[in-house]
Amino acid sequence: DKHVTIMSDMQKGLRNAVVETFPYAKHRYCCNHLLNNFKLNFKTLLLSTQFWAVAMAYNEFLFDKAMDKLTKVSNEAVNWLLDPERPKSMCARHTIDSECKSDRVTNNVSESFNSWLSDDRKKTILSMIESITCRLMAGFQTRFEKACDFENIITPKIRKELDTKMQDGRMCKLTYAGDDEFQVKDGYTTFVVNLRFRTCGCDYWRVSGLPCKHACACIAYKRENVELFADNVYTTKVYCLCYNEIIHPMPELDTKNRGSYGNIDPPVLRRLPGRPRINRKRSVIEGPGDPQDARRSNTVRCGNCKNLGTTYWAVKEIKLKNRFDVKKIVALPMQTCKRRQWKVIMELQVKITREIAKLLMRMLTNTREQEDNLAVLCTFEFLMLALLSF
Repeated sequence: DKHVTIMSDMQKGLRNAVVETFPYAKHRYCCNHLLNNFKLNFKTLLLSTQFWAVAMAYNEFLFDKAMDKLTKVSNEAVNWLLDPERPKSMCARHTIDSECKSDRVTNNVSESFNSWLSDDRKKTILSMIESITCRLMAGFQTRFEKACDFENIITPKIRKELDTKMQDGRMCKLTYAGDDEFQVKDGYTTFVVNLRFRTCGCDYWRVSGLPCKHACACIAYKRENVELFADNVYTTKVYCLCYNEIIHPMPELDTKNRGSYGNIDPPVLRRLPGRPRINRKRSVIEGPGDPQDARRSNTVRCGNCKNLGTTYWAVKEIKLKNRFDVKKIVALPMQTCKRRQWKVIMELQVKITREIAKLLMRMLTNTREQEDNLAVLCTFEFLMLALLSF
């Protein structure tokens, strides 16, 4: 277990259990779990953002700089992070062991694996084990066949990441000192890069095993292959070795001899009250997850007026600056029904028709010329058609 790194939540007794079971293994804490505990005492968004700046720092300089910013906001938060129960070697990126060649500080991979097996959890024990075995068996073989077609020294995903760093390294200014040593200036910060010992002042290369953008700039200066400077764990050969071993198929259990022990039954299950829970409980920072898991808002929005708290259109009397009163359609509370809505609209149409008829009769009485009367009648018919279309 010397080359094993274990990442877990900060549960009581788990740290001592790992030391007893795997005395030489490296142990890390998941920063997502630490952030959940951190939010129980400090709920400010600024503190949560600064927490990630502290945890994700690649070197001690950035770590101290983030801690200084956090000190200006809250001294209690700094004391909480520096508690002996949470040593820096288990939760800070710049102090983790570099032998693992992984800069991950969260166990999102295990959460993704659990989500991948969510459908298998509903099955019985033997059916669940058989289903998981078949899925892993097919997954291993698929990845092995895919790895056999890789053409580069490293895997395609790592090659794409290095290409991005090569592009970012073009913005750095470097000075070649000789013997594979460079002085690289990135903005207002200067880093020392040594290609022979594969080190950089930002410590990204030491922790992750991949050359940083400062090292990529030096590699491009010497016109060498950037794939040769990646750690051995990212090569296609090691990727194939990981999936070279196969998971052997399992025969039907009913055809096997059970021996003298007979059937082994599971323990008696005590059913808990309430509906059995299928999905795991999500933390506050994870959000609702899938759209169907999110709670429906109690506040409704009208599809026409886009106002909150309404669902239908109704009519309310409002006096305007005209010769006669005109009714304007506005939003009423949710309790308004469509029947009442149409009733009020019909009453409005009748009132408007009467007002228009009175107005036109006055115009006809005062007008003496027949042509003007004809024009007024045409206008009246036009207004009536418009009113009926309303």
